[in-house]
Amino acid sequence: MVVAGLIIGNKGKTHAMSDITAEYVDKFWELIDEICNTILFVLMGLEIFLVPFDLTIY
Repeated sequence: MVVAGLIIGNKGKTHAMSDITAEYVDKFWELIDEICNTILFVLMGLEIFLVPFDLTIY
């Protein structure tokens, strides 16, 4: 699947898409990347609330 995606992504972009379509596809995936990174870092920040910071030794 990865190889098929790479082949179609590289060859399909030059042969099957116009320049405008390729630009929109690139901008779409950049937006998805930014959204996923935002969600990842928000979840990492929320994890701090779940970590106990009790320094007493039992």
